[in-house]
Amino acid sequence: DYPHPETALPHLRETVRAFAALPNVTPEGARNVIYGNAAALYGIDVAALQPHIDRVGFELEPEPA
Repeated sequence: DYPHPETALPHLRETVRAFAALPNVTPEGARNVIYGNAAALYGIDVAALQPHIDRVGFELEPEPA
């Protein structure tokens, strides 16, 4: 359920990146928090959406300066 450029939360991308970088957060855990849990709850077929995820997806790596 990300990205939401219209979010009211400032610096959301940086916050998500910081969360995902925590030593106790696995890549799978980060994906679950970002979109996986909601997809499972609502029965969303993430595989069918993969082309769109690839097009507008959120990278956890910092953006180049």
